Amino acid sequence: CLDECPELMIEENGVCVCRDGTFDVGVLDCQPCDSSCATCVNEANSCTSCANGLVLHMNQCLDECPELMIEENGVCVCRDGTFDVGVLDCQPCDSS
Repeated sequence: CLDECPELMIEENGVCVCRDGTFDVGVLDCQPCDSSCATCVNEANSCTSCANGLVLHMNQCLDECPELMIEENGVCVCRDGTFDVGVLDCQPCDSS
C-alpha cells in the first residue's frame, strides 16, 4: 500500500493513475507525452488530445487539418461535400 502516488501520477478512487500529459509505461511508471499532445496513450507521440492551438488527426497534433478536412472540437473531420472512404481519408462527393 502506498502512502502517496509516485511523481507524474495522481490518486483516483484509491488507485494511482498517470496525470494528463503523461502515459503509462508499466507498474507505477508514467512518461511525459510529446509537447504537442495534451494527452497521449501507449507512447509519447500517440496523442488523444492536443495542446492549445493544434488539431488532432490520426493520433497526431497538427497546425491545421489536411485538405478536405475542417476542425471540429479540436479534431479533424471531413468537411461538407466530402465523405470518409476509410481511416479519415476524405474524398469529394459526386456533383450529381
